[in-house]
This record gives sequence, structure tokens and C-alpha cells, in this order.
Amino acid sequence: AGTAEVTKHAYGYRVTASGPEQVVLKALPEGITSGRVSVSWKMKAAKNAATRNGLIVLSSDEDANAALCAGAWMGSNEITLFENHSGWGHDLSARCPADRELNCRLDVDLDLRTAKLTVNGKTLKMAFSESFTSVNYIGFGVHKADTLFSVPEVKTR
Repeated sequence: AGTAEVTKHAYGYRVTASGPEQVVLKALPEGITSGRVSVSWKMKAAKNAATRNGLIVLSSDEDANAALCAGAWMGSNEITLFENHSGWGHDLSARCPADRELNCRLDVDLDLRTAKLTVNGKTLKMAFSESFTSVNYIGFGVHKADTLFSVPEVKTR
């Protein structure tokens, strides 16, 4: 589901968005409603990509209206963590060199309602609202970009 284009790639997946704030999601075999979820992945800008950014998206719904988005505005050398909303870019961010492959990990505690993103050793933390209640979908988000993602590794505890 979603409006971004995803294709298989030797790296894992190539995700392309011709417009702003596009996602592609896949339903999990079984939704996660409590406990901790960790997602690990790598990403980098596709070769010759004019715009460089990429996000992992964990969503309660198939439209990513109730979702956590975590990744990087690579072109701005920033990592970012936010709840999906109508205007990406108004989010929690921190400076982080992002001109190479990024090693990323998102840790979510559904009971404490907290999220922590670590990218190449730099960390962001936030609490999230009651609208994000479960992880039923996982996917990728891109904003007018062409980004390579490894296959995300999802662990629950």
C-alpha cells in the first residue's frame, strides 16, 4: 500500500517518490500491540539521486496516518524522528553526517510510548501520542527522493 514506488535491488530495496511525503507499506503477519519493537536497517541515497532522504515507517493503519517515521534528511545532514502528520519537516532532528551509508536502529516501547532512533552512533528520543497504538505495517518513506534500503530486521521483546 502507498504511493511510493518500490523495486527489489541488490542492496535490498530501491524506493522512489516523484512527489512529497510518499510511503510504501507492507502488512505484518501479526500486529504488535504491546512490548518493545526494534527495527534495524541500512540506507543510502541511490546513485545520482537529486534529493537524498529516507525513513522507516511503522504504522497502525494502511495509510500511515498513525505512524512513527525515523531516518534521515541526508541532503541536510540531519537525522529525524517524528509522528506522521500533514507536513513532513516539522520534526525532531539532530545534525549528523549523512553523506555515506547509514546504520539505523529504531527502538519503540509501545507500553511506555517512547521511541529512540540511533543512526551512526547519534541518538534522538521522543514520546509519542495515543494515536499510534500498534505496529500493523512496516515500510519506507521518501520525500521527492530515490533511496536504497536494506531489508529491515524486526525484533520484538
